[in-house]
Formats: sequence, structure tokens, C-alpha cells
Amino acid sequence: MKIVTNGSNKTRNIYNFFSKIIIVIVAGIVLLPIYMIFINSFMNYDELNQCITLSSNITDKYMSIKLIPSHFTFKQYITILLESAKFNQSFWKSFEYSFLITIGQVVLGTMAGFVFSRFDFKGRNVLFFIILSAMLMPFQVTMVPNYIVLNKLGLLNTDSAIILPGVFSAFGMFIMRQFMQHIPDNLVETAQIDGANTYSLFLKILLPQCKSGILALFILCFVDTWNMIEQPLIFLSSEEKMPLSIVIREALNLSPETVFAPCILFIMPAICMFFTFERALIEGVEAVWLGVKK
Repeated sequence: MKIVTNGSNKTRNIYNFFSKIIIVIVAGIVLLPIYMIFINSFMNYDELNQCITLSSNITDKYMSIKLIPSHFTFKQYITILLESAKFNQSFWKSFEYSFLITIGQVVLGTMAGFVFSRFDFKGRNVLFFIILSAMLMPFQVTMVPNYIVLNKLGLLNTDSAIILPGVFSAFGMFIMRQFMQHIPDNLVETAQIDGANTYSLFLKILLPQCKSGILALFILCFVDTWNMIEQPLIFLSSEEKMPLSIVIREALNLSPETVFAPCILFIMPAICMFFTFERALIEGVEAVWLGVKK
């Protein structure tokens, strides 16, 4: 039996106290820019001019910190949402790309994960290693082959030029394969003894056990696609097909009165999705990590 002394408790309390202080400081440093953007999006033009000073000399640019606006206004959001057709078009275009790519990755990823985790066939590990190697390659490596293939198929400057390369991604296969490896073998063997065929095993046994993994893949894929930059710049040429991640840079050319609201509207979908499915994301990542260790 281990006896904890008062000295040990005191040391632990001091350690916990300073750890919390460090966490609060780091969190404040990380969240301060986001908070400032959020607060500035509710300021009017005159108040923003008091906080932001711009000149032709880049060294003279500075921004003062004002934690609470003197007068809250929604003029920035009204201007962007009701008067900027280009912003609205790109916003919904980003949703289209992100949703279709995410659904495709989830469907193909779950099926491929089922095959690689539950079927033993010749060359399985070699094929999975090849898929994993493709996942580890940065986009700059696969950009030229993708461009050549899309050009040969006549898909450049179309929605398919963004959606198809994103759907057929190794990331979803890797996530779902590692997650399904975490499912106990006894559950699968029991279902097979009860007469479950391949389709029943996949649809009725494994998929219900993969809810957190599917949600984790959905969140990670959606956020990654929502923030994509290189793909639309390379594969698209029409401005009406550009997602918000590309159009948002034009906010830098806007007046200070409407520069902050587009940034908030751009980051809100990812933030809302994270806080809504936070528990599922954590459980899914933990299960994937256990699958890697297995």
C-alpha cells in the first residue's frame, strides 16, 4: 500500500497550478487573434479606423487592441451576405465541394477499410502500403499527374476536377481500416457463426460499430476540403467555380469596414462542426491510434 505524504500532495498541487497557468496563457495567445477578428466584425467604419492605421509604408501599419466595440453593428455581415453575390456563390460552392468529397471519401473509405481489415488475400499488406505511400505524398508531388489525367479526360475547369481527386483519396481508406481493426474479432466471429454473410457483416455488424470513426473521418475530410487552396488554383480557371477559400483573399482588398465579416463566415462551419461532434472526433482518433498500435 502506497502512502502519499503531505509533501507529495503539495508538490502535485503546485505542479497542477502552474500547468493550468501555462495552458491558460497558451490558449489566450492562440485565441486572441480569432477573438479580435470576431469583435472587429461588429465594429463600424469609424471605430475600425480608430483601431487600424494603414499607410503606404508597410512598417507604419499597426493595429490597436479593443476588446469590446463601443457600438455593435451587423453592417459588415449585411454587406457581405446581401450585397456580395460573388461571396455567396463561392460560399455555397465550397459547401458543394466539401460535402460531395466528404460523402465520397466516407463511402469508399468504409468499404475499402472493411476489405483491408477483414479479408486476408495475397498482397493485401503490399497494396495497403502502396495506398499509404500515396497518402504520405504531398499534393505538389501528385499535382502534375492529376492535371494530365484531368486534361486527357476533359475535366479541367469543371466541378469533377475538384471532386473526383478528392473522393478517391487514400486518407479515408487508412482511417477506416485502422478503425475497423479496433473492433473485436469475437464480434465478427460470432456474427459469422450465426450465419451472417459478407453484406450483413458489413452493414449490420461493422458499420454500427464505426459511427465515431465515420464522424471523425467526416469532420477531418470536410475541414480539409473546406480549406483547400492549391486544387482550385490549378484545376479551375472560371471565377464562378472558385470556392470561398480562394475568394476570401479578395477581402484583403476591401475597405476595413467589410474585411472581418468574411473571415468569420469562413471559419464558422469548421468551428461549429468541431464543437458539435467533438466527442465523436476524439473517440474516432483514439480508436484509429489503437488500430495503428494493433
